[in-house]
Amino acid sequence: MEIQRRYHQLMNSRENFSKNLSIAENRKLASLYGQLQDSYEQNLTEELKDTLDQKYQELRNQQAFSEIDMKKRREHWKTKLENQLVAELLELEKSKTKLT
Repeated sequence: MEIQRRYHQLMNSRENFSKNLSIAENRKLASLYGQLQDSYEQNLTEELKDTLDQKYQELRNQQAFSEIDMKKRREHWKTKLENQLVAELLELEKSKTKLT
């Protein structure tokens, strides 16, 4: 953010610098501002870092959500299978009682 602020300050100060300069100096200044703009557009390290940090945090949040979701699914299936085993056990006991 600091780089972006400084860049915008420099670009906004262009008018003030160019008022008292000769034509040659104005051309040189325009060239330097062009180089500054090119460099700024190529060097977006801070913005890329912020974007990377944001995407990383989104990924961590999604992983945490998935882990919670996975725990819920495991618990659901565990309960369902336990209930099925209990039902099968009751059926087997009924069948055993009928046989005896």
